[in-house]
Amino acid sequence: MTQTAIVTGASGGIGQGVAERLAKDGFAAVAHYAGNPAKAEETVKRIEAAGGTAIAVGADISKVAEVAQLFEKAKSAFGEITVVVNSAGIMVLAPIRKGDIENFNKVIATNLRGSYLVMSEAANHVVDGGRIIAFSSSVLGKSSRRMVPISLRRQGSKVSREFWRMNLDRARSPSMRWRRGRSRLNCF
Repeated sequence: MTQTAIVTGASGGIGQGVAERLAKDGFAAVAHYAGNPAKAEETVKRIEAAGGTAIAVGADISKVAEVAQLFEKAKSAFGEITVVVNSAGIMVLAPIRKGDIENFNKVIATNLRGSYLVMSEAANHVVDGGRIIAFSSSVLGKSSRRMVPISLRRQGSKVSREFWRMNLDRARSPSMRWRRGRSRLNCF
């Protein structure tokens, strides 16, 4: 039976590296992308050139229906889902003093709502003994005054994501289908 891994944000950065590594380890990789199919196809080509199996699937992870379709396409292509790695995230570089609520909403929609939707869907699809892994990065190491407002937006979504991650990990409710021993949730 093929082990399948969905990796969000696999069109570049950490997600691309994770998808390539999982494929090297024998997983069929589903390389998710949001806005750049060419980059995701590049990830797929790199995986295939190394002898792996992969497909690229586009989805806006802030939309319930598109997240559901991402999982359905993965299952249709490869069968059961063994691993989900949520590494998708955005950081809009714009001054906060302009009060650009659209940029704020975009960050929250992707980094917080999108993470929640992906992990919620994963909790319903990952096989017993599988893994759900959530990556979260930070720009707090940047010491520029310009980065502080950007960091605040990003960190707000990060803190909220960590809060519900802890609650999901502790959940015992059968309605959430999430129990210790069934699958494992890791956050980095």
